[in-house]
Amino acid sequence: MHPSYGLGWMVDSYRDRYRVHHGGATMGFFSSVSLFPHENLGIVVLVNMGGAVPTIIANYASDVLLGLESHHFASRTLAF
Repeated sequence: MHPSYGLGWMVDSYRDRYRVHHGGATMGFFSSVSLFPHENLGIVVLVNMGGAVPTIIANYASDVLLGLESHHFASRTLAF
C-alpha cells in the first residue's frame, strides 16, 4: 500500500499490516498514535523528547503487540 493522507491521518501499511497513524508536537511534548483496525489494536506514545524517539517506540511496540520479530530496532540503542 502506498502512503496516503485521509481525514488528517496518514494511511499506509506497517510490515504488511494496514495502519492509520498521526503524530504531533507542542511545547516540547511529542505524541504518536498508531491504529491497526484489522487487528483491533491501538498504540499511543507520549514523550517529552523529540526526534525519532516516538516513532521508534511506536514501531517497537507494534512489533511486540503484533507478534512480529523486532528486527528493525533490535540493534539500535537510545542514549538518554
